[in-house]
Amino acid sequence: NKKNVYRFDVSENKILPKNSLETETKILVSFNCRKIEEINRLIEEAFTESDNYSQCMYIANNFLFLLHNILTKNNCTIEEVYGDNVNLYRWTAGYKRKENIISSLQLWYSKAIVYIEEHSNKTNNIEQKIEKYIEDNYSSDISISTMAEEFGVSNQYFSRYFKSQTGSNFLDTLNKYRIKKALEL
Repeated sequence: NKKNVYRFDVSENKILPKNSLETETKILVSFNCRKIEEINRLIEEAFTESDNYSQCMYIANNFLFLLHNILTKNNCTIEEVYGDNVNLYRWTAGYKRKENIISSLQLWYSKAIVYIEEHSNKTNNIEQKIEKYIEDNYSSDISISTMAEEFGVSNQYFSRYFKSQTGSNFLDTLNKYRIKKALEL
């Protein structure tokens, strides 16, 4: 019964696949937990009732839009993850079989998870190096310039990066650490 496949979303004035909001939520949770098997299952499940190319492309585009949003929220771009000049929408439209569309979506979600994992590991590693540098050198004359030079970036980049990761500026953090150490004496 094809009447159950779609529902009308009044807030967006568009027709969506049935249960797409529930699927999106499950995808987001699975992505955040890095459960690729669950994402693969959800992608396959979303296509079970689609029997023509237009329906498949509509569902695929919803998954691609969601993937784009996930990457954006993780401070990544499609170009970073998949390479320059990659248009996932156009690439997907080149597939004429539902199975190919499904496997490409699964591959792209897998690649995104791997990239974000590697990216977050690098971020954590940099944060640990900054923390270690402060611990080892807090009694020395440390400035943003010193830190930027130590990590091979510009002063502005280091300052913005530090604030984006910690929520405070570098000099405040350094001074708080120095006060903490002074109180321990």
